[in-house]
Amino acid sequence: MTILQVIGDYLAIIKDNAVPPCPKTYIFAGKAAPSYNFAKLIIKLINNVAEVVNNDPRVNDRIKVVFVPDYKVSLVKISDIVYLESEGEYVRMHLADGTTITTLFRLKNMETALPSESFMRVHRSYIVNLRTIKAYVKGRIFLNDTEYVPIGENYKEAFQGYIDKNFRNL
Repeated sequence: MTILQVIGDYLAIIKDNAVPPCPKTYIFAGKAAPSYNFAKLIIKLINNVAEVVNNDPRVNDRIKVVFVPDYKVSLVKISDIVYLESEGEYVRMHLADGTTITTLFRLKNMETALPSESFMRVHRSYIVNLRTIKAYVKGRIFLNDTEYVPIGENYKEAFQGYIDKNFRNL
């Protein structure tokens, strides 16, 4: 846990007179549901460490701890999702109104959570809402006139199967 690193850095400064090569700011964010007692205890620990570190003149701005309370939780209608884009440990949801929401969630987990009749993984980094597809040209799925996602080699056959099954009369 990063909070243990903060405590270690703080103790090194006040006990060993260590001087970090540059000032550090640790930023924490989160929100605990009423029933998550362990999460509440961690948030309390972070706030208590922040209180001590940020108010100790011996630290002299070499370390700061910030906790952003009530980290935003957004409710999104599945029908509002145009596509999902993987960014490592995060997923960026691209919504119909043009906004995006980034969440700490793996794309694989999102794939299993979304209804398979409406969403398809078309690339290792993308899942599209099948109802928002406007065109399919040369390995690209167009979601509007300018925005598209690529189709990965490992996903072409499944996507072509979807096209053949649902659009064979075109």
